[in-house]
Amino acid sequence: MSRAIHFRWCCLVGVTALIIAHGGDRTAAQEARREMGLLTCELTRATDQQEQADSASRQMREVLCIYRPARYGPDEVYDGTLQGLGLDAELTENISMIWVVMGTGALARIPGVLEQVYAADASASPRFAPPLVGETNSLIVLQTLADEPARDNAGKKRQQIATVVVVVLKLKATSA
Repeated sequence: MSRAIHFRWCCLVGVTALIIAHGGDRTAAQEARREMGLLTCELTRATDQQEQADSASRQMREVLCIYRPARYGPDEVYDGTLQGLGLDAELTENISMIWVVMGTGALARIPGVLEQVYAADASASPRFAPPLVGETNSLIVLQTLADEPARDNAGKKRQQIATVVVVVLKLKATSA
């Protein structure tokens, strides 16, 4: 009898540990989907590489971005580059792009957390702009606010300017 009780107790402890471990994974996954803030970038001039390139299909632009955290910390200014795959139109100066920054609450408190390279998620649906996943820290994801193509005054879908495939951000300043 003693062995049977011991066996049941061990099984109960093991199952409880698995439930807690699985619940912890679910909590971490949900935490990773939390909105950290908004990143607004303005395209500035073409990079030196783009000025030398003849290809209209790949466009590189310099960007100046402001990150506004949703809950924690001061605004941060980033500069960097953006690479897009253009359709018919070019990425021109004075275009703004806005991304929702997704990540964990713990990451939101780290100054300069967005400083890294972001690349388009290849597994994303081709119907929408792909999210940009951090290469150094893949828990940080940039999701565009544009869920569907913009429409002109007549209600027709306008040509998408470009699909952003790479963004490189470097911390320039913080308001703290």
